[in-house]
Amino acid sequence: DFAHNESNPLEAKVLIGDEESMKDTNLMSAVFAARARGTHVLLIGDVNQLPPVGHGAPLRDFIAAGLPYGELTTIMRNSGGIVEACAAIRDGKKWKADDNLIVTNSTKPDQQISEMLSILEKVRQEGKYDPIWDCQVLVAVNDKSPLSRKRLNEMLQSVLNSNPADKSSPFRVGDKIVNTQNSKFPLTDDCKGEGSTTLVANGELGEVIAVEPNRFIVELKTPKRTIVVPRGKPDPKADEEETGTGCSWQLGYALSTHKSQGSEWPIVITMIDEYPGARRICCREWLYTAISRAKVFCYLVGRKTTADMFCRNVAIGKRRTFLKQEILRLHAELLLEAL
Repeated sequence: DFAHNESNPLEAKVLIGDEESMKDTNLMSAVFAARARGTHVLLIGDVNQLPPVGHGAPLRDFIAAGLPYGELTTIMRNSGGIVEACAAIRDGKKWKADDNLIVTNSTKPDQQISEMLSILEKVRQEGKYDPIWDCQVLVAVNDKSPLSRKRLNEMLQSVLNSNPADKSSPFRVGDKIVNTQNSKFPLTDDCKGEGSTTLVANGELGEVIAVEPNRFIVELKTPKRTIVVPRGKPDPKADEEETGTGCSWQLGYALSTHKSQGSEWPIVITMIDEYPGARRICCREWLYTAISRAKVFCYLVGRKTTADMFCRNVAIGKRRTFLKQEILRLHAELLLEAL
């Protein structure tokens, strides 16, 4: 349950929400329920990215119903082939690899993995970017595929982190890890004082700086703070949506594209997965979101023909809701009352 609702609204004159394309109907409803009378609302998001994991597409429906909105046209995050391809994909047009967008056209998982590792090694040798913190591998599925998040994370941990493993923990000092649910964690004594906590968002990345029995210490970058994460016993039967680590954290060298929304990195390596489960869920919005996470270079590791096939699947258009019609109906009623 939320602390704020119709009976206890937020004390704010303006509510500003970011990454609003990710909010499903239930969460958007809860936000508006917590809005006090007279409070203005500004929603910021990109309807061309992946639709919410939950049901509905509220941001899309608000725009379709004619609510006032504006669109930014100046690209600030990236340029070159990345921007050109994203614009073409968004508009349902043919796109091509060019400039800072590179497609490898590899066909086999082992070949794709080898190319992924070669890219990271090239980044390390050139020395301009950090292969761990300035690069991000994006995947389609969490498990089962040879290119799944779980399998690639195990590999990348051993390749990118030379620190010794600890049998009592799935993490090593220096690991890049990601939180998987909004949670509060205790801050270490040198942050805010004993007993203080901080909220860590779903999808926030951190670095393991110490591993201890039944807990580990994580340094978060933005804003910078250091937290203590307690661990329980890992669940050996954890499904692909769970961490299996005894806590809400998991390795973050490879992330699902869904988890990457709202983030950006200088270099993004997107694995174009031929696994049937991946081909079922990948869509135009998936590719658009993955490519647009990159600021400097984006590598699509796989076949362009498969990526083109993804683009023919438009996920947002499959969301069938009546929110637009309901907004228009309510608007018409208000106009009649005003006459």
